[in-house]
Amino acid sequence: GALGKKDFGVAFSSGNGNGFTPSDIDDLYLWLDATDSDTITASANRISKWENKEGTSERDLVQSTSGDQPLYVSSGSSDSGNATVNFSGDRWMETASALTGISQPISFVAITKFPPNSTSTNEYLFAKEKSDTGTRFIFQKPTADANDRFIMYAGTDFIESSVTGIADNWTYATLIYDGASSQMRFNGSEIDTGNVGSETFEGLTLGARDNSGSVVYYWNTEIMHFLIYEKELTSDDIENIETWAEEQMNG
Repeated sequence: GALGKKDFGVAFSSGNGNGFTPSDIDDLYLWLDATDSDTITASANRISKWENKEGTSERDLVQSTSGDQPLYVSSGSSDSGNATVNFSGDRWMETASALTGISQPISFVAITKFPPNSTSTNEYLFAKEKSDTGTRFIFQKPTADANDRFIMYAGTDFIESSVTGIADNWTYATLIYDGASSQMRFNGSEIDTGNVGSETFEGLTLGARDNSGSVVYYWNTEIMHFLIYEKELTSDDIENIETWAEEQMNG
């Protein structure tokens, strides 16, 4: 039958005890919130649309192919039990069409369970919209190359190896793409700074990598929140968003 917005019951709060929400930070570009069931359209819990909570509908994510649709999970596997979207089974979503490119600095915040080590492929949390043929703009876990290794890339590899305690665990990641002053942060700690290159970001493939009209290298785990800010987050922004993220993840 026709897909429709499904009533999943009462959603978990997207704020914290101090009343902070991600929209309190300026220049919010995208907010995908699995804990707000009003933003999710699904049939048999398979999601065809995940609306951008920032409000710009062109940035909503869609997936019309049933075999590629991720699963709505009303109580996910994080310690908080908050709802999640599960991309297991090579599932993925994307913006409906390529968008106008946005220039760095760009900040991404994700609350997600990271893939395990010792798999035979690479896993991509996000990339540009799949039809974009330009240089990749990605965050990946290249398990096929090495375990406990992570890459931010927007024309240049910013590679961080031997980051333990992240694989196969719930993690909140703050990823700031700002040329040679880029930052990789996991669970409230700065892992390193490095150079990602200078590419712009256009559209979004979530849970896989764009490949000039197809997708490859799936994330295959749960995502609770995914945010993009069209700026470099300040130190105060980072403290606020990471305090919020920890509460969302751990309860």
